[in-house]
Amino acid sequence: MPQTTFEQLLDVKNHNDVKRTLKIMGGVFTVALLPLPYEYYTFHRVVVCGLIYILFKYLAKARQEYRPFHFTFLGLFLIYNPIIPIHLGNQLLWIGVNIFTLVVLYYIAEDWEKG
Repeated sequence: MPQTTFEQLLDVKNHNDVKRTLKIMGGVFTVALLPLPYEYYTFHRVVVCGLIYILFKYLAKARQEYRPFHFTFLGLFLIYNPIIPIHLGNQLLWIGVNIFTLVVLYYIAEDWEKG
């Protein structure tokens, strides 16, 4: 039986994989708007970084008009990284960052549907 590498697990193969990843991220960010224990937000950072990496990798191979989002995803990756966490200090700032991320994901998902 062939072994699956980590890179193969993260390889987005088609249009539906991107839509599914965007939906998962939207759900994760929507839940993050609720007042939850700190442990959830640590889990949130791990999941978000993994999903941002997947999208970044796929969009690098995708259409040219998604190039500006590379810097957006890089910035979000740095903000949400769980290894060297950035503490914004205020919960309202995090809510703003989460809403901004939801808007970006919504824009990409809508544009992705068009095709």
